[in-house]
Amino acid sequence: MKPTRRELIVGTAAVGVIGCRGSLEGSDSGATAELEPAPVRAPEPAPWSPTASVDLDAFGTGVAAGDVDASTALVHLRSDETGLSFVLVRGVDDTWEEVDRRADLDPDDGLFAISLTGLEPDTVYSYVFETADGRRSQVGRFRTALAPDGQRQVVFGATSCLGSGDPTFAALGPAAEQGLDFMLLTGDAIYADGSKSLETYRELWRTATSTDTFRALLASTSVWATWDDHEVDNNWRLGESDDALQKTVTEEQLAAATLSYTEALPQHPGPNGGMWRQFTWGTVLDVFMLDCRGERNYDDEIISPEQLDWVTSGLRQSTATFKIVISSVHFTDHMAWMDIVEQEDRWQGYPEQRTALLEAIEAAGNTLMISGDQHYGVVQHPGRAGDLGDDQWEVAAGPGGSAVFAAKALMEFAEADMSQYPVMVEEYSCCRFTADPGTLTIRVEFIGSAGQLLADHTIDFS
Repeated sequence: MKPTRRELIVGTAAVGVIGCRGSLEGSDSGATAELEPAPVRAPEPAPWSPTASVDLDAFGTGVAAGDVDASTALVHLRSDETGLSFVLVRGVDDTWEEVDRRADLDPDDGLFAISLTGLEPDTVYSYVFETADGRRSQVGRFRTALAPDGQRQVVFGATSCLGSGDPTFAALGPAAEQGLDFMLLTGDAIYADGSKSLETYRELWRTATSTDTFRALLASTSVWATWDDHEVDNNWRLGESDDALQKTVTEEQLAAATLSYTEALPQHPGPNGGMWRQFTWGTVLDVFMLDCRGERNYDDEIISPEQLDWVTSGLRQSTATFKIVISSVHFTDHMAWMDIVEQEDRWQGYPEQRTALLEAIEAAGNTLMISGDQHYGVVQHPGRAGDLGDDQWEVAAGPGGSAVFAAKALMEFAEADMSQYPVMVEEYSCCRFTADPGTLTIRVEFIGSAGQLLADHTIDFS
């Protein structure tokens, strides 16, 4: 019997770190010579500092803003406090201007949920929750998306897999200091395996978001998130299964896991009420957030036909300079070194849907795929040489805390074609992306737990 990928992860974590350092250029490195970089973001005021004192006993899980677009945002806080005030300020030149204040707020089952509307595009906002006696939460910050005709360089982050390999999630610390336009979490933000009840799921989220680095990250920018299996249970599926490797969950268990997830990482329901949804940053980005777990049937569909039609149609209709497709699991065909080991847990195991998506990506052009799940960072081509997707790009971000998978040693042992994998990073990390519509490039930087640059790769779409 072949070992599972997760057995390989555990067995190879001790092999050592095989890092990829330095700078690599993407294809056609001279093609951008006549192109001019787009403008960068305007400077922001110094961080807002309200007079009330921070109380981490009352507000230990911090604040979170999610699914922020050009005019709306969702803000959440979990606390047992009552009678709170919420204050929102907007950055204007080098100072802050109060734009919203709400008093005497009480939680709903321990959760304060604020829906903000009428926001200005491409504007920095800060917010705080305060008690009547002068205590407060951490200050949260987010930036709204560009106006529909807006264009500038957009800088965003991504990571995945916040497991117990590094329970401090140290790699999130440098990401929290970046002042990102937004952050992508691509799955396995908690490991809730074996959980059944709503309170158990909530407690796991409380533990994770009370970590200094995770709390700081959520306060530093808005989050767009999707889930993978561990937010519910390892390799879960709804209903009965005759596969011993798949955990079955009940409707009640799934509802509890889903509620606790959306409380911690606020988000709007997608077109079908689920987690797949799209957001846009002016003329620069169309981002398609997939749900590759909640609709999987393990036979021939990793996503529902409705979701596949939505993303392929959206890609073909998009007029944005760059299209970003987010998946919790790899798009890339790893046949050269993993064969079919756990291919049902990545797009490789669903060839018809994978082909349809890659064809849409190829037709759309200027598309970057971003994923997580496999516990190493990589810039890779989804297709092997000569196959569909061999000239497309995928970046797998993270892990932010789960045991690092020493994949490169296995690839070399299998004599895989390493040109399919231009960058490999086997350290805890987050990615920083700089999408420049002027030069038609996306720069990918892998940043380690101490803030060090682990790898730097520019993808050239010109």
